[in-house]
Amino acid sequence: MSVFNKLKEFKDMRSSAKKAQEILSAETVTGQGAWGKVMIEMTGTFDIKKVTIEDSLVGKKAELEAGVKDAMTDAVKKVQFVLFKKRKELEDLQA
Repeated sequence: MSVFNKLKEFKDMRSSAKKAQEILSAETVTGQGAWGKVMIEMTGTFDIKKVTIEDSLVGKKAELEAGVKDAMTDAVKKVQFVLFKKRKELEDLQA
């Protein structure tokens, strides 16, 4: 394989990766914890966009910490599901 073919292949992979990132960054999910008292909005690229905490949890450190952990876990699982759904679309970009 020539150097030019390798460069073209690298450019194509880079372009596909950029397009995949654009698609995933447009997706958002909301993870919940503490029975909906803690909510975390996350993009498909795992960027945190918003954290919402009900006032009733302020001053309740252990419950707040558990709620944040649960909301993060929920959001990550939802992003993983989005990634699974988008996998076919991303594979088509690389083809």
